[in-house]
Amino acid sequence: MKIVRFAIGRGEGIVTASVENAGAYLHIQGNEFRGLNRYAMFWNSLMCSVISDNEVSDVGIGALMLNTSAADRLHDVVIENNTITNASKDISSSGGDPWYAALNISSSAYNIEIRNNQLSNSQNFGLVIHDRGDPEGIEQSLSGIVIQGNTIACSGVAGMYIYAEDLSWWTGEFTHFKENAFIDNAVQLIDDSGLMDLDAVRDNNNLDRAVIVRDNASGEVEFATIYCSINGVADLLKQAKLHDKTVDVGAGAYEEGQIRVYQRNGIVFRGAKAGVPAGPDAVPEGRGTGESVINGYFYFDGGGSGAVDGFTIISGESHGVHTKGGGFTIMNNIIQGTPSTAIQAGIFTGNTEGFTVSHNNVRGYRFGMYFEGENRTVPSTVDSNYFADMTSVVITMNSKQWNGHVFTNNIVENSGGSGLKITQGENTISGNTFRNLGGAAIFMQSFGTINDNMHDNEICENDIENCQWAIVWENYPGQNPATNTQGNVVYDNKIVGCGIDNRTEYELDASYNWWGDPSGPYHKVLNPDGQGGPVSDNVIFAPWYADDEGDSIVSD
Repeated sequence: MKIVRFAIGRGEGIVTASVENAGAYLHIQGNEFRGLNRYAMFWNSLMCSVISDNEVSDVGIGALMLNTSAADRLHDVVIENNTITNASKDISSSGGDPWYAALNISSSAYNIEIRNNQLSNSQNFGLVIHDRGDPEGIEQSLSGIVIQGNTIACSGVAGMYIYAEDLSWWTGEFTHFKENAFIDNAVQLIDDSGLMDLDAVRDNNNLDRAVIVRDNASGEVEFATIYCSINGVADLLKQAKLHDKTVDVGAGAYEEGQIRVYQRNGIVFRGAKAGVPAGPDAVPEGRGTGESVINGYFYFDGGGSGAVDGFTIISGESHGVHTKGGGFTIMNNIIQGTPSTAIQAGIFTGNTEGFTVSHNNVRGYRFGMYFEGENRTVPSTVDSNYFADMTSVVITMNSKQWNGHVFTNNIVENSGGSGLKITQGENTISGNTFRNLGGAAIFMQSFGTINDNMHDNEICENDIENCQWAIVWENYPGQNPATNTQGNVVYDNKIVGCGIDNRTEYELDASYNWWGDPSGPYHKVLNPDGQGGPVSDNVIFAPWYADDEGDSIVSD
C-alpha cells in the first residue's frame, strides 16, 4: 500500500491496532501532516514497511510513534528523509515525559533503520528509545536498530533520550549510532540505561554543546544537564537518584551561574578537554579552542564525592569549584576569576578529605585553593597545577588534626601573598616552583594546642625565587608553642633572592640547599659573609650547596 498527499487538521493521522499484520508492507511517502492535537502516526503494529519523505509539523504529543509491548509487531521498518518540526508542542503536562517526542521507538521494536531525517524544534524530545518493561520476545527487542545521518536540532529537553527503568534483558548494542548531528538542543543525549559507550558516541557523532547523562547504578536521572538543564530548562526530570553518573559536556559556552549538586556520590563531570592537562604550564598545550566553557561555577552541596575534569570555568567573584564533601577529583580545568575581598578561591572546600587536585590552571582569585576542616584522616594530593595572579595566599590548607598532604610539581607565581600555607605535619612538598610572591613561598603555622601538629614536613627539590621569604614558620597567634614540631627538613632546594624566618623556639633543619651564591645564606653571627638570602636563628643551614646542581658542598 502507498499513501500520498495525506493532510490532517485535528486529532490523529494514522493509527494501527496492536494486532498481527495490522500495518504490513506499507509505503508512506510524500505526505504532509500538520496541526494535529495528538499524533501524526501511531504504529501499534508496523512491519516490512517504509516511511519516507514526509513532512510533519505542529503536533501536540508526538510525530512518529512506534509503540507496543507485544512481540513481533514492530520490525523491519525504514524511516528516512522525513522532516519533522514543532513536535510535542503541548508541554502543559509533558514535563520530561518520554511520550512527547518527534520520534519514539518502544522496547519491543527491532530491525528499525532511522536514516537522514530532520527533527527540529520539538518542545520536549527529538528521538526517544522508550523502555516499557520486559516486552514479549525479548530476545529480539531493540536489536538491529540503525540511527544514522539524522539531524536533531533545538529540542527543548533533549535531542535523544534513552528512557529505561530496566534494560537488563537487552542484548542489543548501539553499534549503528553514527554520523548524526545534534545541534543546539537543551541537552544532546540522556542515557538512563548506562549502556552507551560515551567515547564512541562522541567520536562518531557531531554533538554540538553535548551533554550526556549516564546512569551507572540503575538510578534515574534527576538533573538532565549541568544544573537541571542548560540555558534555563529546569525541573523536568527531578526528585530521583543521581549517584554514580557521568555528565559529558561538549565544546561550547554555557551560561550557568551556579551548577549545584546536592548530596550525591560519584558524579563525574567531563568537559570537552577531559584528560587534557591545563597545568602546570602557564599556557597549556592543546587548550584554548574547543573548550567546554562554564560561565558560572560548580557547587557540590551537602556532602558526597565526584569529579570535575576538562572544563574552562569563568566564575567572576564566586568560587570556581566549591565543595562540602570529601574524595573529589578536580583535574585538567582552566579556572579563572576576578579577585574578591571575601574568602573566595578557585577551588574551595570546607571538607578536604581525600582530594586529588591535578593539572589545573587557576588564575585571578583572592585565594587559588582554600581548604579547611577538622578531624579528617585521609590526606589530599595537589600535583602539577599552575597558580598565578592571586591577591592573597595562593594555596591555603587551613585544617587541624590532619596530616600527610602531598604537594608536588606545581608552579605558583606572580601573586600578592604567600604561596603555600600549611597548618599540619607529615606533608611532602617537592618539585614545586615558587616565584615572584609577596609573602613566603611556604608558610608553616603551628596550632600549639593541637596534637601531632607541624612535625615531619619534608620540603625538597623546590625552586624558590624572588619571594619575600622562602619559608616562614610561626606559632598561631594566641596559642602556646607547639609541642610536637620536630623532624621538619628543608633540603635539595634552590632558594634564590629570599631566606628562612623561623619564629618558633624549635630548630628547623635547612641544610643542603643552594642559596643563589656559593657563600651561602646570610646570618649575622653564623655566616655574616653570606650573599644568599637571610636566615633567622634556629635554622640549621650548614652544610649548603656551592652551586645550583648540588655538585659541591660547603660545610660551614
